[in-house]
Amino acid sequence: MSMWWHKKAEELLVGKTIIDAKWVLWDCDDPDSGTGLRIETDDNVFWLSQDDEGNGPGAMHYVYKDQSKGNISGCLPVNVEEV
Repeated sequence: MSMWWHKKAEELLVGKTIIDAKWVLWDCDDPDSGTGLRIETDDNVFWLSQDDEGNGPGAMHYVYKDQSKGNISGCLPVNVEEV
């Protein structure tokens, strides 16, 4: 079963172009729900949630390689003000 999820992730993400990334209100009917990161590709929309049921926004952790400093890690948090 896990191979199915790997193939689905590849289908949805590999080779796609990100065309927008922004924090949006998690629940339009609840202004206190906070914001979460919404990522739009050329053919899909993704958002990060705290669990499989989408009960709240989730943070995105990352690592990238810097030529002079080595690996740099960080986190794109929840509840960033909408622009």
